[in-house]
Amino acid sequence: MSIKQQLTEDMKTAMRAKDRTLLGIIRMVKNEIDKREIDTRKELTDAEAIDAITSYKKVVNQQLEYAVQANDQERIDEFNNELEVVSSYLPKQLSEQEVEEVIQTLINANGFSGVKDKGNLMKLLMPEVKGKADGKLVSDLVAKLLG
Repeated sequence: MSIKQQLTEDMKTAMRAKDRTLLGIIRMVKNEIDKREIDTRKELTDAEAIDAITSYKKVVNQQLEYAVQANDQERIDEFNNELEVVSSYLPKQLSEQEVEEVIQTLINANGFSGVKDKGNLMKLLMPEVKGKADGKLVSDLVAKLLG
């Protein structure tokens, strides 16, 4: 089942259960995918839908940071709940250690040795971790390991 189909089914379930909060979150995720489809004038693949959901998750994370700074516990709880639902539509996230292992394997297999090889390493690495790890974490680990 594609991500869009899963969202539609989950939306129907939330409507039947009269769960307005969950329904609202699912609609926001689905709207993000629909907006991308309109912009690109084509139906998104699951990988492209994951990109859209990841972008939406970043926005919610930023809103959560603002709520934490404002010490607004009610909003913090709302955003944490929203992040939990949004994350359920994304692939399992790799831990920092798992990302580091993937990077180290690629470094060893390709003989990368310094910062000059960062671009080549990233080209090989991103298809393997896209949607499964935060891009900033990946970039930081690559810089550390190629140091």
